[in-house]
Amino acid sequence: MLQDSIAPSPVLDDPYYEARQAVVAQISKDRVANGLAPVEFDGLASQAGDQHCQEMVAHRYLSHWNRRGLLPYHRYHFAGGRDHVQENS
Repeated sequence: MLQDSIAPSPVLDDPYYEARQAVVAQISKDRVANGLAPVEFDGLASQAGDQHCQEMVAHRYLSHWNRRGLLPYHRYHFAGGRDHVQENS
């Protein structure tokens, strides 16, 4: 008997999936309206960002740097990312 392999659904794995997609769609819409290229959702960058947000909440601070002094592109790289990333760009 053959079984189909089914990849996990991002909707089931991430309770904020629809909200994330809506935010990216609105940002892309605004960028295109202003002559800029649209953006795409990057799950790995989002995961690294989520971990940073959780750290900031737990330790009551707000910064692009984490408590170890790492910037967004450092955290993305250590999460397995291979391209440069920026926040608020």
